[in-house]
Amino acid sequence: MARVRRSDAAPELSCAAASRCLAFPAIVSSPMSTASLPTHVEVGAILRAAQGAGGFAAILARGERDAGTIMLVTRDRSGSNQLWERRPSLAGDRAFYPIESAAGSDSAATDYVRRRRARDPDLWVIEVDIAEAQRFVANWGT
Repeated sequence: MARVRRSDAAPELSCAAASRCLAFPAIVSSPMSTASLPTHVEVGAILRAAQGAGGFAAILARGERDAGTIMLVTRDRSGSNQLWERRPSLAGDRAFYPIESAAGSDSAATDYVRRRRARDPDLWVIEVDIAEAQRFVANWGT
């Protein structure tokens, strides 16, 4: 019986060291896939960031826990509001884009959110009341 020397044996690869992990096929790195946090974690971070910046944030509608879309309703101290929706950009990342058709009027924003939720029940709607809403969204959207 031939003995295999330790130096002749193939090294064992751990999942962390392998580029493709057979034990956990969902953790396969691909240049086309971008890892993202589950939506409920992102929503919690937005709520805490708004409170940390001296503002207030509340969930108006809950969507799908892990992969829902996020819509922000921002209100600044002047009372004006703006809707923002997180979408993929051409660069491959996700950013918040303003929804111009629902800006300014509360009724237009409410109607837009109602129509959007009817088409996409996975949508999360978060209201953020903060001093510099546009800057908050710009900093968060990266």
